[in-house]
Amino acid sequence: MAFVKAMQESRYDDAERAEAYALLDRASRSELEDRAARAEALGRAGFEAWEMLATGRFRLAFEPRELVAEISGASGVVMIRGSRGERVEVPVVREDGGWRVRLLGDSSE
Repeated sequence: MAFVKAMQESRYDDAERAEAYALLDRASRSELEDRAARAEALGRAGFEAWEMLATGRFRLAFEPRELVAEISGASGVVMIRGSRGERVEVPVVREDGGWRVRLLGDSSE
């Protein structure tokens, strides 16, 4: 939920995108770093990896009502359910003493 909250608030505050980025796993952050480097190679100087998270494009498809985590070792899935049967699965991994969202990258790592 911290990631969702940061992304929702990033619409009004760029620092929240940096906060959301910090909640991502290493593989996702690495992919965003690669994307920022490619953007710089195309002529846009000074891109930070967290800027690859699209501002203003994030919106919830439904209001979360229930969260259920299924954990196996250092990885898992958080099932988010809405009041009308909507659901989404969010992969997570345990890194650096906390749970991180696996947004991008190879989930087999």
